[in-house]
Amino acid sequence: MAETMKILVVDDSSDIRFVIKSIIEENVVAEVDTAKDGVEAVRRMSDEIYDVVFLDIRMPKLNGLGVLRAIAHGYTLRPFYLALVSATFTYEEKQLGTIHPYVDQLIAKPFRMHEIVGAIEASAMRTGEVLVRV
Repeated sequence: MAETMKILVVDDSSDIRFVIKSIIEENVVAEVDTAKDGVEAVRRMSDEIYDVVFLDIRMPKLNGLGVLRAIAHGYTLRPFYLALVSATFTYEEKQLGTIHPYVDQLIAKPFRMHEIVGAIEASAMRTGEVLVRV
């Protein structure tokens, strides 16, 4: 039997966390955790290996770029697939997102359901996992 995918949704907006988590749970079988800021995300990623992480760029305490630095410096476990999510990407964020070795996808808010599900599908293909649809 295939293991359930583990997904982390990191965003300071409880509404965005709820929407992304709902999209995931309505489309695939997965265990979904959430974090309200980068500090909580790093803590969760230090304890758990995630197949997919949806990471907001602009958050309090530790922003998404700070989380990327933590991953790069080994303070947390690297996810198999990391998607940066933001309402607006600055030029620097977009450049970093396209060249950073741990970033797989940029998703602009407002996002579409197929972008969220597509990131999960891409992770499953990369790892050879069986994606179980609801």
